[in-house]
Amino acid sequence: MTTRHLVPCLALVLVCGFTAVPAWTQSVRSLVHSGNDEYTEGKYTDAEVNYRKALEKEAELVQGHFNLGNALHKQGKQEEAVRQYEQAINRAVDAETKANGYYNVGNSFLSQQKYQEAIQSYVEGLKLKPDDADAKYNLSYALDMLKQQEQQQKQQQQNKDKNQQNQDNKNQQQDQQQQPQKQDQPPPKQQPQPRRPPSSSARCQRIRRSASWTC
Repeated sequence: MTTRHLVPCLALVLVCGFTAVPAWTQSVRSLVHSGNDEYTEGKYTDAEVNYRKALEKEAELVQGHFNLGNALHKQGKQEEAVRQYEQAINRAVDAETKANGYYNVGNSFLSQQKYQEAIQSYVEGLKLKPDDADAKYNLSYALDMLKQQEQQQKQQQQNKDKNQQNQDNKNQQQDQQQQPQKQDQPPPKQQPQPRRPPSSSARCQRIRRSASWTC
């Protein structure tokens, strides 16, 4: 799975089309060239800096967005890379550049295991460039990985459901074992209530009656 690098052909056209090139145009061209050299040397952070500087001077520069996306991709900044590729796709006028942009978008999604999005990107690229062998290969790979991912997710869900069912059965068995124990237990004995001593008036009454009976 390779990432395609767009050479600054647009800047070269500008140079060839004019005998006198404005200073800011020369600056943009040199920044892109420097970024390309640093990218080739594996200095992706430095390349990113130069591409961003070039885009500050010329925001519509297709190769600036495209190559910045490549530098971000190499640094593992896939979401940012996708945004830059999309900027390049929207600004590009030729089908091949658009197709290469979709190809790189697909690779960035593939790196994130977003296989459905990768498939869509490769399909869009192949619409513009049907004979792209690399895109066809990566599309086939993404389809296989999506199938594996869906199978794994299905298996994980089945395992989760099975574990939950086992836990429910275990809880149900524990409840059933506890119910007979509760039924076999004799009812608790009632504690005898202490008798209250007779009041002094009652004792006096009994004494009086006894006395009267004696008399």
